[in-house]
Amino acid sequence: MHGFAAPASHFDRFIDTSDCNLELPGENGGPHLKQLPPISQADGQTREALILEKIAQCELKCNFDSQFSDTKNKEIKKGALEELRDMSAVPAVWTRPVFAAFMKMISKNLERDWAPPENPDAPEFDLEEDAPTQNKDWNHQILVYEALVKMLESPTSKLEYAKEYVNKSIIVKLLGIFNTQDTRERQEVKTALHRLYSKFVCHRSYIRSAISSVYYSYMYDRSSGTKCIGIAELLEITGSIINGFSKPIKQEHVRFLEKVLVPLHAPEAISHYHPQLAYCVLQYISKDPSLIRPVINGLVRYWPKCNSNKEVMFLNELEELVEQMTDADLLQLQDVIFRRVARCANSIHFQVAERSLYFFNNQKVLAHIERNADVLIPMIVPVLHHQQTSHWSATITGLAQQMLQVLKHHADEAATRTLGDLKRKRAEDSQNEQDRQAKWQKVTKMAQAAASLNPLLEHRVMNFGIVARSPLPTRRIPGLQVHSHPMAAHENETESEPEPMAVSEPEAEAAAPAAGELNGHEPMPVELSSPAAL
Repeated sequence: MHGFAAPASHFDRFIDTSDCNLELPGENGGPHLKQLPPISQADGQTREALILEKIAQCELKCNFDSQFSDTKNKEIKKGALEELRDMSAVPAVWTRPVFAAFMKMISKNLERDWAPPENPDAPEFDLEEDAPTQNKDWNHQILVYEALVKMLESPTSKLEYAKEYVNKSIIVKLLGIFNTQDTRERQEVKTALHRLYSKFVCHRSYIRSAISSVYYSYMYDRSSGTKCIGIAELLEITGSIINGFSKPIKQEHVRFLEKVLVPLHAPEAISHYHPQLAYCVLQYISKDPSLIRPVINGLVRYWPKCNSNKEVMFLNELEELVEQMTDADLLQLQDVIFRRVARCANSIHFQVAERSLYFFNNQKVLAHIERNADVLIPMIVPVLHHQQTSHWSATITGLAQQMLQVLKHHADEAATRTLGDLKRKRAEDSQNEQDRQAKWQKVTKMAQAAASLNPLLEHRVMNFGIVARSPLPTRRIPGLQVHSHPMAAHENETESEPEPMAVSEPEAEAAAPAAGELNGHEPMPVELSSPAAL
């Protein structure tokens, strides 16, 4: 806020141009406020006029760029705001003209000049890394918010008058201030917006719709400039609103869950508001347990792929949801839930694997595993066995071993059978690997024998192929090709592809029959590929 706002017509009441005790407009060119008597000293006939003059004084915006400028106006406005905040206890104060002037003053003080950043390419404000900017006029703004809240909570205020002046414009301005970096102001705006929702039933639908629009802008419209700065405070209001929903939940509220709250798990900056988001989701589940299915499916849909901190948050929320689920719902969703957690338990990341192992140690989860051991044990035990033997962290190997013992205690037969199947499979894989290596050795020996049939050839037998060269003029032998394995490329970096075996013209006739005599029939191509291809 720079400079002063243009004075309205009612400023003429308190801008005194004839009193010799008042200073003339100073260097900033703005009006100088007149010191008015306290409201408590006014009688019934002059009190309303005095209150209106005090309210008009509070509309003036002072210059806070310098602490030495506009000091008198700042003091007078602060005193007037303090009186307006405290006058809620005075009877018969909130008349229709007072309400109109008061809400107009609140609206003007809520105006913000959201100027674009000086450097558009600069990184966005980070709640964790960057220090928030404090409002210079906070001493006045806190009084404005307190006066609004006091008016809404006052037993003497007539809210039927206020309904005419608490309009959608004020709600939009309050929602816009959630984008401020000042944490103190966001908390005050949260309180004021919640009081408006509680007092004015006629505006509840619009407030919910406006909050949803802020969420949509944050998730999908990055060009709007909506950031995650105030999403946590808005979710706190949303959680309080959800707590007041009646049963059964209306379809419009179910759509809000599916279209707004569940997709809010997708943004990368979810760590700034995840506790509040999880609380809102749990409020829905506590009121209608049948909503657990779209929530679980949405959680798996937006499950992070390469963000370990986000995975830990999702695991925490998933365990809380499992605690709220019925046994029937858990049985229907067990495949989705336990496969996802087993995949996380197999992670090489220490925190993800640790949190997943603790998930299996939950008492409700253990009881469900015991009831459905034949289905769930084959999903879990191979992961635990792998982490027990091959994880780099000693803590994870110890936890996996302990978890195996716990599962054996609850489902010994299924766990023992799964471990036996796992050992047999490992033995079969080992035997298959040995057979494959034996076949490869046999083929290598055959290639060496084929290359040694012609002693005139200068050759080299390598681990995965044969490279033969001759300095004499050469021609290709039809039907005789030797391909090198890709692993042999390091022998000669200049050779992009393996060359076919080449011999000189005098030796070609001797080489071709020799190749044919190997198996007693016409020459066939000799190809050496990788061991895996054999």
